[in-house]
Amino acid sequence: MENKQTMYAAIAVIAIVVIAGGGYFYMQNQQKGQAKEALAARWDEWSKTLYMGTTSTDFHPGINMGKGYMNSLAKHLSGTKLFWVDRTNGDAYNPVVGETWDLKQDADGLYYVEFKLKEGLTFRDGTPINAAAVKYCWEQELLEMPNREQNRETYHIYGHEVSWGKKSKGLFVIDDLTLHMYTNPGWPNYPPVWLCFLMSLDHSFIYSPTSTNEWALEANPVDDFINQVGWGPAYLEDWVEGERIVMLKNEDYPVNPLGPEAGPSNMEHLDKIVVSHYGDAASQRMALKAGTIDTTLGKGLARADVPDMRKDPDINTVFVPGVGAQQNLHMNFAPEFAPLNIREVRQAIQWIVDPTEIVDKLMFNTATVAHSMVRPFQFYFKPVLQPIRDTPMAQRIEKAKELLTAAGYPDGFETQFWYPAGRGEEFSRDVGTILQAQFAKAGITLELKFIERGTFFDMARAGELPMFLRGWTYDYYDPDTEIFYQMHSSSVDLAQRISFNVPEIDAMLEEARNTYMAAKGAGAYPSGDMTLEARRDQIYTYLQDYIIDEGFSVPLYYDGFWDAHNSWVKDYNPWMTCDKPWQGVWQISKEIPADWETTEPPV
Repeated sequence: MENKQTMYAAIAVIAIVVIAGGGYFYMQNQQKGQAKEALAARWDEWSKTLYMGTTSTDFHPGINMGKGYMNSLAKHLSGTKLFWVDRTNGDAYNPVVGETWDLKQDADGLYYVEFKLKEGLTFRDGTPINAAAVKYCWEQELLEMPNREQNRETYHIYGHEVSWGKKSKGLFVIDDLTLHMYTNPGWPNYPPVWLCFLMSLDHSFIYSPTSTNEWALEANPVDDFINQVGWGPAYLEDWVEGERIVMLKNEDYPVNPLGPEAGPSNMEHLDKIVVSHYGDAASQRMALKAGTIDTTLGKGLARADVPDMRKDPDINTVFVPGVGAQQNLHMNFAPEFAPLNIREVRQAIQWIVDPTEIVDKLMFNTATVAHSMVRPFQFYFKPVLQPIRDTPMAQRIEKAKELLTAAGYPDGFETQFWYPAGRGEEFSRDVGTILQAQFAKAGITLELKFIERGTFFDMARAGELPMFLRGWTYDYYDPDTEIFYQMHSSSVDLAQRISFNVPEIDAMLEEARNTYMAAKGAGAYPSGDMTLEARRDQIYTYLQDYIIDEGFSVPLYYDGFWDAHNSWVKDYNPWMTCDKPWQGVWQISKEIPADWETTEPPV
């Protein structure tokens, strides 16, 4: 009996142990399952949050305020436009809230653009997106914001003035879906200018007048501006000055029927974008390598770091060539700066300047050598300086000396290269030092002149500098964007600064502008009058040849834009058609690694 009781007791103990053990393993498995679910949730959140880094500090929470990289990104995500420049075709402007545009003339012969808007669209606060809203935003940017004491913004003045501005009859609301914009009477029938400034740069975003009147006027505290609403793939949710901005997905924003490369589209793979500020490029590079950020924003990497980053198998470095500033060396044609006013002297300088040395030593191949003032992807590009650059340097030096001898300066001469203090000062000095050594090979003594920034630009505008650098931004595909502003005698940007005034060239540039629409036709350029198209080709080819024939200037290089992102970032396609290549983040997705169960997300 006692043995049976002992046996039963033993069985009971074993049963308890088995049950307890089973319960323990059950609890363990359940906890593991819960932990796995929690980890999966963290990876899911990580995959739907884009972490970006920037060294830019300038940020204002208003949709139409600020000029830094963070503001530019926020505008492109939260504001809207009538039309949007295509990612790959710079001559195509795709509908967003606009439906169509037509260039017309009124009874007095004045040119205006008739914009037709899409029906039924509203801003995030329910305010209708209509012609009155467009007029409100554009007039505010031009007429009201520049005159404020606080929350002042003057950045948009030029864009609106060259498009319609104070010299035209202005903007007229015809009905809810029709707006008439009288074009700038200076060049009333040349759309590339206003298409660029109103549809592809950081100007003329459209936002809710209702929210603006309540939260985003001169008297409002800066923090109020976060309540200003637009209509885009995302909206500003949080802002910590000097640290970060947070943007959330606009769930109601539609998928672009033309595709995400035609303009803003629903962020199908992202719920949130966090842009963090880093004090310097080195800190941002470390954050990228550690996975703390997924991608940089707007040249966040130092130029010197780009070659190494290109070799990193875990980092994708994206380089967009030619859309940054084009840097040229300009010479003054005025007789007081002789012998720079002699053609052969300017040609000699073209022969001895070697931009490749600048690109290699100072740009770390983040720029490309410029063989024309027109960019390689623009219409009518002709690399007129390439034959010179392909000539061995010893022969180039001899050619330069021959030209100087023909000009009456067999022993060379002395001249000056001026550059300003402040931003870019060290770089300009380094460029000047390289030029100094190159000039010396032909017997030219180049003195470097350094001066206070404001004084430098005052002297440049007054035509008082013999030789200087000038950067040219890329605005639109037509070569007019480069050549007109350098060669037309009315240009305060250059021609008047270097005493350049050739009536025949003015006439050709004006002819090319005035025939653009007829050559363009109804479709993509050129699909109109082929005779006029051939004439425009002839004009721009001649003007590029003129650079060599008359020694007009020395094109040095086209700067690029570069970003770097971790290998898990997918579908990042930079805009190739304007100088805002980082705008299309609505396309991006993030790939969760295959071994996600064994590691935590990097953020």
